[in-house]
Amino acid sequence: MPEIVHIASRQNPLVKEVQKLRAKPAYRRQQGVFLAEGHKLCADAADAGAHILWAVCSDQAQQRYPEACRLVLSAAARSYTATDEVFLKLSGQKAPQGVLCGVAEQSVLAPLDQLDVNRSYLLLEQVSDPGNVGTILRTAAALGLGGILLDSGCADCLGDKAVRASMGSIFKLPVYRVDSAPDTVAWLKRQGLPVYGSTLSCRSVDIGQVDLRAPCAVVIGNEGRGITEPTAAACDQLVHIPITPAAESLNAAAAAAIFSWEMMR
Repeated sequence: MPEIVHIASRQNPLVKEVQKLRAKPAYRRQQGVFLAEGHKLCADAADAGAHILWAVCSDQAQQRYPEACRLVLSAAARSYTATDEVFLKLSGQKAPQGVLCGVAEQSVLAPLDQLDVNRSYLLLEQVSDPGNVGTILRTAAALGLGGILLDSGCADCLGDKAVRASMGSIFKLPVYRVDSAPDTVAWLKRQGLPVYGSTLSCRSVDIGQVDLRAPCAVVIGNEGRGITEPTAAACDQLVHIPITPAAESLNAAAAAAIFSWEMMR
């Protein structure tokens, strides 16, 4: 285990750095780091072999979660303990568990040229709610998809809310960032993967009429607008999930779950 430094002052440089990382997403991305908070989430990062740049455990956390603290502190390049008062300044939660780590982005972001064309994927286009992004990550990992692709209009998958909603799944499946959904659809098709677009368009067919069990990709669009017309035009087939008139549409995460199950059943 690396040397452990105890933090007793709220003026410690790490406290100021964490506050800056939380307040300025652009700075966080520039530094190539994201935050994971909670004893289970941080333990998941360590178990997955993520590159933990630093980890902090509060005095109280070391008593409540001794195994998780030992695991996380031993996996980190820099290890700290902190008073409970100091940890409140580090935390983004009202009732923190007392375990926080900074993880290198490249631990979870995969280059597109490493995508396995023998697996199935979800491509998210402009999904703006970070809770939905995190929930979709969790569902994709649970059902065994090959990974998730997110276009530049999606919520930050490495922001606090998305990471928390993923329940550790952010560390368990590849995540690919792409610029343009239509261009990515075209690229996936060139790799031999059929691409289906989830939409209620009159041009779409019932999901029951499509066999999604072979390797493929499904595009899930924005919560309000759905997939864009250029993306729809690029897809091989448009598909809808039949619903009753009681609702206008399904939540993006719910639609993603249904498509994921159809792909992996």
